[in-house]
Amino acid sequence: MQPFYYDRKGEVPPGQPPYSTVPGLSFHGGHLTLYYNDRMTREAQRFPDVPRLTPEQEEALQAVTDLANSPELHLEWDLEPGDIQLLHNWNQLHMRTAYDDHPGFANRRHLLRLHLSSEEARPLDPAV
Repeated sequence: MQPFYYDRKGEVPPGQPPYSTVPGLSFHGGHLTLYYNDRMTREAQRFPDVPRLTPEQEEALQAVTDLANSPELHLEWDLEPGDIQLLHNWNQLHMRTAYDDHPGFANRRHLLRLHLSSEEARPLDPAV
């Protein structure tokens, strides 16, 4: 439930550091919220003012990765042209696996991400 540091990948609001902090787990309004991005957590370690991951944090990251990769707990599917995938970032772990793109610009994969929110959505911890 302690904050983890995440690399903002160049999307830095004015006056903010190049990383953000979000608790890995939180309970708010009776809901469990999970935020996990192993890659962005590890990449934030490149900033000298980000605290180094502790052995316990390393172990926690590996445990979540192992659970997420467990065949009993995950789904796999292929997205085809025109498919839409809807996910809730705060209670579902998701990732994209490697893919082969078409050569040339005209047939290259085109992915759009749209982040939606609703006033009727479950409450989130203000820390996230």
